Amino acid sequence: MNTGVSTVTANSLHLSGSLMVAAAVVLFLAAHVNDNYSWVDRSWSILPVVYTWIQIYYTHHEHGGTPTNTSFSAGVSPISAAALYGFVITVWGCRLTFNFFRRGGYSRGSEDYRWNYVRTWRVFAHHPAIWTLFNFAAISLFQTWLLWAITLPVMQFSAAPATAKEVVFAAVMLALIVLEAVCDEQQWRFHQAKGRALGQSPYCYGFCVTGVFGYSRHLNVFCEGGIWVMLAVAAQCCGAGSLASWQWIGCVVLEALTLFSTAVITEKLSAEKYAGYAIYQSITPMLLPAISSTTDEVLFQLESKRIWKSDEKRSPQK
Repeated sequence: MNTGVSTVTANSLHLSGSLMVAAAVVLFLAAHVNDNYSWVDRSWSILPVVYTWIQIYYTHHEHGGTPTNTSFSAGVSPISAAALYGFVITVWGCRLTFNFFRRGGYSRGSEDYRWNYVRTWRVFAHHPAIWTLFNFAAISLFQTWLLWAITLPVMQFSAAPATAKEVVFAAVMLALIVLEAVCDEQQWRFHQAKGRALGQSPYCYGFCVTGVFGYSRHLNVFCEGGIWVMLAVAAQCCGAGSLASWQWIGCVVLEALTLFSTAVITEKLSAEKYAGYAIYQSITPMLLPAISSTTDEVLFQLESKRIWKSDEKRSPQK
């Protein structure tokens, strides 16, 4: 028993990895028993914060607060580099948790609409056993692993005071988090106002093309990926050593997953629901922001083709 505990707690990789496996099993059982497949979604903003602070605890514990590859005189921050990035990731988690909460994500029975669509795929619709296997392997285990993998670069940060370079990288991450919060707020206000302004432009079209969404159809998704890429780049440039290939894999896989889910699922469902969404797709970039806003051009095209919310078809823009 003691040997098992000692093995699990031997280092941050063992402890956080063991927690990841346990979380995957619990989330799989919760999804299977409740026939609701958004349990990983409910933990999406929480688990990476936990994994991050486990890494930070071991960094400080192992080095006793002493510097690794940088001197105290080089530090410009009153806190360590590891703790600085821990606070940034905690801010990320708080923002995402709040937005998920106000959208009803923690409500009983709430589920991401995309899982209903995925369950209609022929391979799952006629084979419940395959869906159960998919729930375990892809929804529960893979996604929980991904939430663990994106935090692995934190292991590279020192227990010494953060340097100017580390502060700059952290500031860029915070800027991306703030921009993502702006996206959340504008999307929230648009959909809140949509029900009160029936027939009025731009609400009559059903999807938001104003503000930041005049630059990118999914600027929030772009910022989300950028945050974790920036974390890995910061660890590579400022950490105790070069990142190993397995420490890069989290942000790389996250980028691939978000690109797939956005391009193949979210965009398809939005185009099926909103008659004018194809016009928006043809003018405004999906992820990488345009240099100037496309809002005026999109609204002009929508108005000229006399497309209204009454033409709405089937599932929400996200």
